Amino acid sequence: MKKKVFASAVAATMCISIGLCGCVNPGEGDNGSDAEPNYAFSVCDVYAWKGYPASEFTPVFEDPAYAEELSFEYDATKISLSETARTVTALTAGVATVKVTSAHYETNFKVYCEEVDKSDECFQLVRSSNNDGVHIWLDCRRQPDACQFEWDVSGNENKTTLFIGDSYMDPGFFTEFENFYGDKDALCWGIGGSDSFTWETLLPLIFTETSPKNPKNIVMHVGTNDVYNTDNTDTEYMTARVTSSLQRIFTLMHNKFPDTNIYWFTITDRVYDGAQERYDTVHGINANMIEWGKGKDWITIVDTNPEVKFWMMKSDGTHVKAEEYGVFVDALYSAGIDILDKN
Repeated sequence: MKKKVFASAVAATMCISIGLCGCVNPGEGDNGSDAEPNYAFSVCDVYAWKGYPASEFTPVFEDPAYAEELSFEYDATKISLSETARTVTALTAGVATVKVTSAHYETNFKVYCEEVDKSDECFQLVRSSNNDGVHIWLDCRRQPDACQFEWDVSGNENKTTLFIGDSYMDPGFFTEFENFYGDKDALCWGIGGSDSFTWETLLPLIFTETSPKNPKNIVMHVGTNDVYNTDNTDTEYMTARVTSSLQRIFTLMHNKFPDTNIYWFTITDRVYDGAQERYDTVHGINANMIEWGKGKDWITIVDTNPEVKFWMMKSDGTHVKAEEYGVFVDALYSAGIDILDKN
């Protein structure tokens, strides 16, 4: 069943959507109505990474009643494309354009093919980053053992919901977790200071072949540290970098756990002095991810950023007050998540 995607009013910067191309006379539509058939569809630009699992692209028809078979034209030296699985695999770094054609309509989308340097400091489990003169230390070396131990004690295959990601999902900040989910089959594994690169490194270390296995749901808040814990304020560069990294971590998760439902909370704006210079970056990433998530039945983008108000924030301007976490809990349930009770 297709999940509902909660979209903000911000226009996506990566999605290609072209007006109606080609039509038939009124009254000739398949549904027998006088309305002009709408064969239009859009495909968002996607990222793909050399040596990684294939990336999914999702054609979205404006009127599903007029969905048609599609054909694809592309440079086979740059990407390989599966028409049945609707996936693309990067063969070399660069940009590939895919022409998508139906009987009545055509459009293009781009595949941004990248090579990932896993030796970069951003993938290290012990590192620090400078944000406005403040050093933020990150040490996640013990996290895999701690998570595996808790899973062995409390985790249940195909039943447990995992809350992971940055400080928003860290038990030290999500202090009301037990009040909300104490009677649920749910575990809270967030790490303050972590970002999408951290979790890409942690993924194979925590989620081994034996433990943990096949969570029912993975709920993730991540991306805020990707944006704010760096001195780089170039909006175009950072929007592309973080959009790519988020798509990559979710692609890796889905490849590892194809039956797990993934939920991602959009990046929350920070409100301290100077944070406003990242505003366009945050909203650009959120808009890109909302569009990317449309039509996918395995990930739900939960757009909580517009619901988090200034007065809900702590004095640090970074985190939501403990008593305001209901904004995330309520949005998650509204998105349709099913969190099972404890046995």
